[in-house]
Amino acid sequence: SAHDLGWLGYFVGGNTCLKKLHLQEDPFRDFSYNGIESFFSGVNRNRSIQEIRFCQMDLPGRGIFPSLSPFLEGNHNLSQLGVACCRFGAGSARQLSSMLRGCDRSLKSVALTNNQIGGEQLADVIEALSTHTQLEELGFWWAAIGRNECTALAALLRMTPELQTLNLNGNDIDDEGVDALAGALTNSN
Repeated sequence: SAHDLGWLGYFVGGNTCLKKLHLQEDPFRDFSYNGIESFFSGVNRNRSIQEIRFCQMDLPGRGIFPSLSPFLEGNHNLSQLGVACCRFGAGSARQLSSMLRGCDRSLKSVALTNNQIGGEQLADVIEALSTHTQLEELGFWWAAIGRNECTALAALLRMTPELQTLNLNGNDIDDEGVDALAGALTNSN
């Protein structure tokens, strides 16, 4: 029930040993927005989680990313964020971008893998990552990266001197996109 979901969030929020939170296969599909909100209001108090992942979720209309904003803004231990095989709408992509812009600058690794997210929205997400100059790993597997996304990614690469791993597996990047990325990688430290 939504009540139980709220209690689960409460206990996650009070836990000081929890390092990873993985949400998979839309665990909130049977809950109203209020139930989801009560879960995340508890999670928002947690400061020990270092990795959060969303996998195989239907994100439009859920309000998950805005509900997590206080957690992401205040958790200085969070270093890894992953979103895989999720369905996005324009609203949820904007919410992810906004969340990334407000997120604490502790992120070291971001992976956006095989998500159903449109090109313009993906470019906006990539641009939102430009505030995270300390990134060491970026993964955009099967992300349908095109020319605009390569341009945004090239700008991001110029701003992340600590970047050690870039995974673009499964993308069909054209010659102009390769040129943009190569130029950014050539000019990086």
